[in-house]
Amino acid sequence: MIPTKAGSYIALGLSVLLLAGCATGMSSAQRQQLQQLTPSERDKLGRETAKAASRQPNVHKSGEITIQSIDYRASDDTFVYRMRIHSLANPNSLNRAQRSQFRNEVQRGFRRIICRDRTVGDMVRYGNYAVEVRVSTRNGAQLVSPVRITKADC
Repeated sequence: MIPTKAGSYIALGLSVLLLAGCATGMSSAQRQQLQQLTPSERDKLGRETAKAASRQPNVHKSGEITIQSIDYRASDDTFVYRMRIHSLANPNSLNRAQRSQFRNEVQRGFRRIICRDRTVGDMVRYGNYAVEVRVSTRNGAQLVSPVRITKADC
């Protein structure tokens, strides 16, 4: 059974989404540097950040979910989080309304986390990076359509 709120998923996401590892946010000089990166520099920073986030200990598993991977997609400067929910084997376990409600909760929760966190929020706002969350069942089937958080959401 899936919880009516995505709180446990969002709590795990909060710890994983500290991509740059700096809880105090970026200075104005760092923000300006982020805005002036060339495409190759942006891609390099994106790959390094995703790799560092993937290596963070003790944040990839909880009782209900696993963060399978954190990747960087250079074509649109997006950090892609792949999450697996262990309590569901089949997306048909939820009806259409439940899946829609779950997707909305995930989107609201991750938007709040990303935009409030100073470092990740700065990367999204000033670096024009995006975060995409993909949620699948334990058998690997997509549960809901991908949730994408961009500068416009913050």
